[in-house]
Amino acid sequence: MTVENAIKRLEDSEQELSYSQRLAIADILKDFTLGCYDEDTWIDMNKELPKSRHTVLAYYKNCYTKGRTVKAIYVEPFDILAEDFYEDWMDFDCDYSDEKDNYYVKSGWYESIENGDYAYYKIND
Repeated sequence: MTVENAIKRLEDSEQELSYSQRLAIADILKDFTLGCYDEDTWIDMNKELPKSRHTVLAYYKNCYTKGRTVKAIYVEPFDILAEDFYEDWMDFDCDYSDEKDNYYVKSGWYESIENGDYAYYKIND
């Protein structure tokens, strides 16, 4: 879905939204579409993963089998230095590289949250 289509849907919705609310939503949606493979396509994660550090919309079922759609990034193994990702990186379970003598963020999916104590939370489900 393009940003323009999202705004059109919001305008057509029964819910009353102010102009500033619509602009805020459009700004968020723009983040979702940046770097997508195709704006209207979901990829099968069993066959393909997004580029590391690329923000995408991800859908998964949690431990209660409830579907969740979140803004997330995928981190490849030994791709992001722990100290660059976590402010207090020593408190987190990280991977160590003997070759590079550094600690790295564990590979996997991380939910991107912009209003919490941390910017990213590991998705464990």
